[in-house]
Amino acid sequence: MPVYRVYLDGQDTGNFVTGSTYADAYFNVASTVPLTYENDVQLKEIDSKTGPH
Repeated sequence: MPVYRVYLDGQDTGNFVTGSTYADAYFNVASTVPLTYENDVQLKEIDSKTGPH
């Protein structure tokens, strides 16, 4: 399952999420972080073999 690093408003949050698709991972972020319409959420897939650094 892909692992994504979470960026909020251009800043690395230090958090990671997983999801079988990008949309699933985005939903996992949206369900755990209180977001507003002004927030810019970006997910960047990381190499799941080496894991988060």
